Amino acid sequence: MAYYHYCSTEAFFQIAKNKSIWLSSLTASNDSLEGKWFRNVLGGLCDEKGVQTSDKHALLEMSGAVESITDCLGFCMSEVDDALSQWRGYADDGAGVSIGFADDFIETYKEKTPTARDIYLQRVVYRPEDQRDLMLPTFEQMLELIADGALKRPARGTILYQKSEEEYSKEMAVFRKKNRDLFNIFTLIMPGYFALKNPAFAEEREWRLTSVVVKLLDQVDFRVRSGRLVEYEPLNLPEASSLPISEVILGPKNTTPVDVVQRFLQWCGFDHRQMNVRVSSASYR
Repeated sequence: MAYYHYCSTEAFFQIAKNKSIWLSSLTASNDSLEGKWFRNVLGGLCDEKGVQTSDKHALLEMSGAVESITDCLGFCMSEVDDALSQWRGYADDGAGVSIGFADDFIETYKEKTPTARDIYLQRVVYRPEDQRDLMLPTFEQMLELIADGALKRPARGTILYQKSEEEYSKEMAVFRKKNRDLFNIFTLIMPGYFALKNPAFAEEREWRLTSVVVKLLDQVDFRVRSGRLVEYEPLNLPEASSLPISEVILGPKNTTPVDVVQRFLQWCGFDHRQMNVRVSSASYR
């Protein structure tokens, strides 16, 4: 399977010329709930499992705390090679390009463990049932920690009995460890925040190359996109002989001749004879 990245002609020029793609901040995408949809799934599971309101709020606060200190950089692609909605939304209203990346290049990232600063391949999940099933095993771990007191802060005692400072300190130490273990679950699954999206975006059938960053700690680059500063991380493509790009589709409004694109790819060092360059079949103008 090829993976298609819709972009402007200028972006295609930079990718091919520099043999590099950019993983940009996903929180700056056109989806205002990017990375936050996870909380909807978490809240739904809390309601389904009868979690107390106070515990539910505590879990949502933990999730929000992780969101506030981390971000996810991504390079977005689609399973669909020639979709009108993608042309209109991501490729300069049809005047851009759909770049097909070879599966053997992209899938080298599929087996990687999703940890901070590692780049890995992620498939976006849209169906609420699938999102729930994906989240359930981790949520059950959270429930075990909650049942074990991870959200129950020790009291100093009652009117009739006050704990000694030593006794209270020991109980607090145990509580803090359990609470920290619960918080650590959120940090470990944070990459998955960006695997769950609003079902309204399902037609995009999206895959991503992603990398998690810790704000203020991890070093990133910056660029301007749509009038705002956006964090990004470059990823160099392998040598041209390994054919990271397998296909180039010109948008329905792109007036560049096919043979010019072929010569450009050759100029960039790619073997255009092993690439399919064609024009979109969409009758959009």
